[in-house]
Amino acid sequence: MKKMKWLVAICLFLSACSSGGRQITATYDTSTFKDYMLESDPIDSLNYLVTSDDTDFHLLGNIVDGLVEEDRYGNLSGALATDTGRPNEDATVWEFTLRDQVYWVNSQGETTEYLVTADDFVRGLQYVLTPANQSSYASQVRDIIAGADAYYTGQGEWADVGITAVDSRTLRFTLTRSCSYFNSYLLNGGFYPLCGAFYDIVGANFATRPENMLYNGCYYLSEYSTNEIHYVKNSAYWQADQVNFDEGTIVMMENEEAAFEAFREGDLSYAYLSTNEAISERSSYDHHMYLDTKTYDSQMITYNFASNDANFALAIQNDAFRLALQSAFDIYSVFELESTDSAASNEERSDEQVTEDALTKNQTTESYQSTITPTGFVSTTNNLDYVTLGSLANYSGISLYDVSKANAYMEQAMQELSGTVSFPVNIRIPICVDDSSDLAALQRVISKYSETFEQADQFITFEVLMYAQNEADSSIENLVDYDSVMNSNGYDMTVVSKHAEYGDPSTYLGEFVSTGHLNATYMHLEDPIYDSLFTQSHAIVDLDSRLNALAECEAYLIEKGYVIPFGYGTLSYKVSSINDYSYARGFSGLAHFKLKGITALSNCLTVEEKNEFQTTYETNKNSQ
Repeated sequence: MKKMKWLVAICLFLSACSSGGRQITATYDTSTFKDYMLESDPIDSLNYLVTSDDTDFHLLGNIVDGLVEEDRYGNLSGALATDTGRPNEDATVWEFTLRDQVYWVNSQGETTEYLVTADDFVRGLQYVLTPANQSSYASQVRDIIAGADAYYTGQGEWADVGITAVDSRTLRFTLTRSCSYFNSYLLNGGFYPLCGAFYDIVGANFATRPENMLYNGCYYLSEYSTNEIHYVKNSAYWQADQVNFDEGTIVMMENEEAAFEAFREGDLSYAYLSTNEAISERSSYDHHMYLDTKTYDSQMITYNFASNDANFALAIQNDAFRLALQSAFDIYSVFELESTDSAASNEERSDEQVTEDALTKNQTTESYQSTITPTGFVSTTNNLDYVTLGSLANYSGISLYDVSKANAYMEQAMQELSGTVSFPVNIRIPICVDDSSDLAALQRVISKYSETFEQADQFITFEVLMYAQNEADSSIENLVDYDSVMNSNGYDMTVVSKHAEYGDPSTYLGEFVSTGHLNATYMHLEDPIYDSLFTQSHAIVDLDSRLNALAECEAYLIEKGYVIPFGYGTLSYKVSSINDYSYARGFSGLAHFKLKGITALSNCLTVEEKNEFQTTYETNKNSQ
């Protein structure tokens, strides 16, 4: 779980279907993938058994393979395993067969004497379950692998942990419970292999330098420094014919502006644009700039049910009060950003400008969601999307914003809480001011609440608690200490993000039970009805029955107004020489960062070309 910014503002001014000549004329090297990292978010760990940071995954997903991977359509398939596994009847035991004759290579690309064996996965899991290694995957492994928690806490023996190398190519997992989607866990680094014989040599120096690692992925790491990383195609890779780039680099960039400049010169394969730069470069590069999902978290507003403000703590227990806030939340106000063009009224703007805004608004709606679980995350056996099942279908593909409902719930809440709660109710919201666009987005949301409620000044007020994670602008006054605010329950509303850890809706919904991490960290909600609903649903083995039951759990959370889901992923403008629709698709783990199979162009992609790639991709996906 990460502390989440309010969401990068999205400019509603760029045409989603620009066409015309190339405005960026650089030539791009199709044999080298030229990536970048920012000074504010560098790659700082090579240890794939420990880190769960997406930035690190850009490298690690390409130098080490796990048992399974996802293809460009999001389908799970075998990687180092020959298939996606064989569960027993109740899915409590899973077996996998490894590919034959897959070798580890060193940082010079030389094939070592070490084959990838089942025991390497055993050693990897043992490393994760050693507390001194501080693996971010330990809690996940302890939850699903039999005997893992007892071993981790010193109350059990390794022999009782549910992972066994049956022979050199057969691996068996024994689970704590029935789990029909266990193979999706294996996308995460905590289930990746560790060459035991090599680790016994390097010990604590493992994954600190390229020479202190071995590689079985598409590439091997040849150079690693703070400012530049270099990796080279692994000719011994089991599917080397699908790896199109001969090598790759990741260079340090001061900011997105510097990355965009490097891209224009042909020195990067792609670049994202900052919001302000997207505005300023509109007329010069609009044939190439398109919106792309930059991060892959489900985003939502939550409340603190243990607030140290007694008045808010009483008000938030009221269903109508929560539903009033939910119904008055206008998702478009989060994304909207006025430029000099869009600030003018429609009457003062050209028909072309108004049309461009509408087209781009339609494009950004792909990231909007009113469900906690994203569209396309999982489907039933007859290919029905989970978010269209049962009561959850009432919230799929819609906006929760409804002025009439908001005011009706407001009146109901004020009547029901009269004499108990003092109105207006003050709501404190922490906001990071490292990025000014986040504060601007929050201010738009607050302004929209004031516009929506007919008696807004008598119902609620907002108090913005500004904090900084990086060095703060000296002009910003009255900053608060984030940790102090959170630890003292000195906040009432916040925005959180949740990254999928495996391919089942419970990866999201389990966070809201009384003992869930998100709940315990931000919400402190106690609802025995939800706990019971989730426990019963989570125990169902049959996929379709399980998904239908979980859909009712999710609908319950939204119906009660406990959360306000509003987006999946963070959209940013992008320019690229890569066909984005050739990337692996997925919601979790290292595998969807693989460069295997992606195709590059020698010129900068136009929006028109991008749309053609998208159409072809969607046609092929729908025909599966």
